Amino acid sequence: MFWLGLLVAISNGVLGGIIFFKKKHIANITFGIFAVSIAIWILSIFITIYLSPILFWGRMAIASSIIGAAFLFLFAYVFPNRTTVPLAVLLPVGGPAIFFAVISFTNVLVRGLSVSNGYIVGDFGPIRSLYAFFPPLYIFGAVFLLIRKYMVLAGFKKLQLQYSLLGIVLAFVPAVTANGILPALGIYRFNSIGPLFILLTVIFTSYAILRHSFLDIRI
Repeated sequence: MFWLGLLVAISNGVLGGIIFFKKKHIANITFGIFAVSIAIWILSIFITIYLSPILFWGRMAIASSIIGAAFLFLFAYVFPNRTTVPLAVLLPVGGPAIFFAVISFTNVLVRGLSVSNGYIVGDFGPIRSLYAFFPPLYIFGAVFLLIRKYMVLAGFKKLQLQYSLLGIVLAFVPAVTANGILPALGIYRFNSIGPLFILLTVIFTSYAILRHSFLDIRI
C-alpha cells in the first residue's frame, strides 16, 4: 500500500510541476500548486502511516490539504480565460487557507496523533470543527464552478475541461468523504484509502493534456 501511495504522490507532483512550468498562465499556476500540494498531502499521510508516525507529518497533511483545496477553487475560478484573481476573491479564499495551514502546526488545531491498524487517529484542538468545514467547501465549490463553466463552454475548451473535471469529481468525492467528512464524525479507518483515488485525477488530466492540450500544454 505504501508504494502505491508513493506512486500516486509522485505522479501527482510531476503532473503539477509540468503544468506549473510549461506555461505561465494563472490557470496553469493555480492548477500546478493544487496538484503539488495534494502530492505533499498524500506523501505525508503515507509517511505517517508506514514510516514515521510523528506529529509533524500529520500536521503537514492538514496544511497541504487545505492549501491544495483552496488552489483548486482558484483554478476553477480563473479557468479558462481569466488572467488575474481579484482581491475580493483571493482574500476570502486564501485567507482561511493560510490561517489554517499555519495554525495546523500548533496544538490549537492538532495536539497529537496515533496510527492504529493502518490508519491515522487524530487528537484535535478546539478549532477542529471549524477547520473541517473549509476543505470540502473549497472542493465542492470548485466542482460547482467547473460544472457551470462546462455547461456554457463550447468547442475545444469544453472538450479540454470535461476529462479533467471527470477526474476531479471521481477522485475528490471519495477522498473528501474518507479523509474529511468521516473523520469529522469520528470515523478514521478509511483515511489511508482516500488519497489513492487521486490517481484518477492524474490519469484523466494527463489524458486531457496528451489528447486535447489541456491548459494549452503540448507534449
